[in-house]
Amino acid sequence: MAKRTLGLFMTIILAFSIVSFSAYAVSQDEAVQWAWDRINEHWAQDVDGASSVQCVDLIKAYYQFLV
Repeated sequence: MAKRTLGLFMTIILAFSIVSFSAYAVSQDEAVQWAWDRINEHWAQDVDGASSVQCVDLIKAYYQFLV
């Protein structure tokens, strides 16, 4: 269930991230692969150091990967 939820979450994020990938250091395929690689992880990293681990940290990590 958690993998399915994370997969759905990342799909929604990718769908709403309508940006030109040509401005970034990675290709669109690499960006999508990064998201798929997170599905099998028990992902809990405090990316921004704001308030322990939050769901927004995954999104922030994704954008850090892009740029």
